[in-house]
Amino acid sequence: MAKMLDGYRFKSLWTTHIGCIKGAVDYLNLDISLPWIFGGTGHAFVMNIHEELCPSGPTAWRFQMLFELAPNLGYKTDGMAAFRNEKGSVDWVDAPEAAWDFTKKCIDANVPVYGWEMKVPEFYCVHGYDDVGYYYNGCLANDGEGPKPWQELGQTEIGYIEMCGVHPVEPAPPAKAVKEAFEKVLWFAENPEGYVFPKYASGLKAYDYWMKFLDDSVDYQEGHAHGIGYNAEVWSECRKFAVDFLNEAKFKINDHVELFDTAIEHYSEARDAIQCTADLYPFLSRQLSYLQDDERRASAVKDLQRARDAEEQGLEALAELVKVL
Repeated sequence: MAKMLDGYRFKSLWTTHIGCIKGAVDYLNLDISLPWIFGGTGHAFVMNIHEELCPSGPTAWRFQMLFELAPNLGYKTDGMAAFRNEKGSVDWVDAPEAAWDFTKKCIDANVPVYGWEMKVPEFYCVHGYDDVGYYYNGCLANDGEGPKPWQELGQTEIGYIEMCGVHPVEPAPPAKAVKEAFEKVLWFAENPEGYVFPKYASGLKAYDYWMKFLDDSVDYQEGHAHGIGYNAEVWSECRKFAVDFLNEAKFKINDHVELFDTAIEHYSEARDAIQCTADLYPFLSRQLSYLQDDERRASAVKDLQRARDAEEQGLEALAELVKVL
């Protein structure tokens, strides 16, 4: 028997995790803006880069801060996760059935649920099920697809299964939400062990990885052209919403205006500089020749250094805001 959540749709974003969350809170008729989700979960201020600029950078890190901060914004998540090669909340052999049971339980209760890699390695809104499997929408599935047989979930090279349900809760006061988000952002920027994977880096070190990869003039391959374009699009989008979040936070808190303005100035500079890199390496064309162009790479390194310098000052501004909020 089929069950669908009519109207539950992904918000089209490069950052698909946030796109699913926004789709879920909209389905629940929760008045939470997109910048408030981006910034209040900390995601807008995150950067995670692989040393060879793998396109997995935006999704290959531990997302716990997003779940821990969510109740401050007016929703909470629950769910399950399993890894083929390490221990998760569910043993791998049981994971496909556990994900299937969890999803059906959520949808039967009109709880929006989202999951990992329904089609490609991104997050998807799961808007229904039938006797065969999942119906989903999101990246490369804007109009919705399905059924995806439930037994196939996670049976890919990555070997990861995650399903999350989204539920409404009473939000925290804005000052609490902002302070705790900034605390997590500052913590994650220090490359905490177990949350940033080997060969990846967060914070300012992520910029260093990115610039070194472009400086080294390695034997660039098609996958690298994919990686630089995708990373640039995701992280420029994140910094755009970092600025929007800071403006919304300044309005909601209505205090410490000068400190907020300082943070806005620095993150605006970082946003614009990363966007310059995205313009040099447009994802949709993914031209390997662009990456092999020495002058283009040198220009990108200058942009990324400008972004890094701005973000270093931006993180200092967030630390000052934590002290006064």
